[in-house]
Amino acid sequence: MVVLRSLILSAYVAALATFSHGAPTPTVSVDPAPPTSDPTPSPSPGNPPVQVSACGILGGLNTTEITYNHVVNCYNSIPFDNERAATTLSTVHTLFKDYYVFTDFALSPEAPRPFADDPIDILGELEKIGRKKYTSDYKFHNDILTAVNGLRDGHAAYNSK
Repeated sequence: MVVLRSLILSAYVAALATFSHGAPTPTVSVDPAPPTSDPTPSPSPGNPPVQVSACGILGGLNTTEITYNHVVNCYNSIPFDNERAATTLSTVHTLFKDYYVFTDFALSPEAPRPFADDPIDILGELEKIGRKKYTSDYKFHNDILTAVNGLRDGHAAYNSK
């Protein structure tokens, strides 16, 4: 169920990024023609090479052709912005530090049933994310989502939309 929900969410966000111009636009690269003495050069046979981004490829597919790898490649192609990530992480860390009332309870290994679960140090997890080097915006947000979901608490949620 979680994988299906993630795939549907992934396809939605990738389509949104593609159609809202959030994704990099495809670029066309044409090899320059060699100098010639003819007044009008004859067209070269074949098509010029086209360079298309992973999100551009995804956007050009019919819904029946989209695979998991198309969506993952599009997500992983979104560049990581250090400044925006620092702001996001600082905000999430502050919210959990100052406003999440179950921080201590999440650390307790002796919680009563049905709350018994492995202790989770959400602030420590967020600090680990802050020290990690990212190359993809998707991986960064996915790590925050995984940390928050690790709490298994309906009061805590993270969504990068």
